Amino acid sequence: MGRLLRICVFLLSVSFVSAQKEATDSLLLQLSNHPKNDTSKVNLLNKIALSLISSDSAKAMEFADKAEALSNELKYHKGKAYSYFVRAKNLSQKRADTSAIAQFLKAVQIAELGGENYDAANYLGHLGAFYINTGDTEDAKECYEKGIKLCIATNNKRKLSQLLVGLGIVYSEHGEFLKALDCNDQALKISSSLNDLEVQSSALNNTGSIFYDLGNYPKAQDYYFQSLKIKEKIGDKKRLINSYLNIGSIIWLQGNNEPALEYMNKALAIAVEIKDKRFIGQCYEEIGKLQQRSNKQAALANFEKALSYANELTLSKSVISNLINIGDVNIEMSRYDEAWSNYSKALTLANSIGRKQDMGRLWRKIGLMHYHKMSSTMQLPTHLRV
Repeated sequence: MGRLLRICVFLLSVSFVSAQKEATDSLLLQLSNHPKNDTSKVNLLNKIALSLISSDSAKAMEFADKAEALSNELKYHKGKAYSYFVRAKNLSQKRADTSAIAQFLKAVQIAELGGENYDAANYLGHLGAFYINTGDTEDAKECYEKGIKLCIATNNKRKLSQLLVGLGIVYSEHGEFLKALDCNDQALKISSSLNDLEVQSSALNNTGSIFYDLGNYPKAQDYYFQSLKIKEKIGDKKRLINSYLNIGSIIWLQGNNEPALEYMNKALAIAVEIKDKRFIGQCYEEIGKLQQRSNKQAALANFEKALSYANELTLSKSVISNLINIGDVNIEMSRYDEAWSNYSKALTLANSIGRKQDMGRLWRKIGLMHYHKMSSTMQLPTHLRV
């Protein structure tokens, strides 16, 4: 199966639709009872904007604009920076990469100019998580390292532990596992001293994924269950999805198919319940991988569903991954023309976003496919020929 899911605390700020509506209504009531144009009103406008992101992104932008306008009037740098952050989070839900990044960077810049180093570190953490989600680990690393320096300078241990988790993910993506383990160990020690359960669960989960990458499945499973135990205390449904998928995958790798599928179906049920399309897609992909050996048609159907969600959310890494999955199944079913189409689309996308590791995988797969069955009449896209 593919690389397991790592948790970045900045990606999992959870809010469910019903809870959001209740929070928004309460905030709107507070706003109606607060006619004075002051910093408290700016903060209310920003909170309302943030609460609207999942349900009404256009309205969220309107409130963020109002917050910025009043911040400018009051020369309230903290509020202005936060309004840019809200816009960035709103845009990042749509995966509007360039626009979201510009808003994140503006939030960081304003916070630094205003001497708000805690806020700047927080925004850098969110930007780093966004870069990870779009496959840009180099820029993510730069964000985390800069944020860590700000935290150390201001002795901000809580935020430091969160940023260390993010930097650990970057090192894992680069195959620098000792550095990744060190980041997780530091984050776990700091978060344990602060009783920060969210960071503890993330560090334990990500350590499990490192041992998975190293092929030590029993140790990976132990860390996943430690992480799950904490998540169950928190009651964080998105984090539970992550744990169930990872535990299902690691159990499957050790030959226990039925309990593995049970865990994955638990994850899918929660993802559907909370209407999180990114996680729904991930669940379908992982279930497809589990079914690939025993039921290729079911696997193909699940990969197609996962690809549909990835395309809708413009998640380039997931699009590439699922095109490869579909291509692999088509190869196993001797459907070489379909597999060629899948691989060439994935290769073109990987080339366009600089995913060299994926390009290497695809060239190997295409080479093997040509060696066995491919027709000499099939041509590579001109810009990919060597």
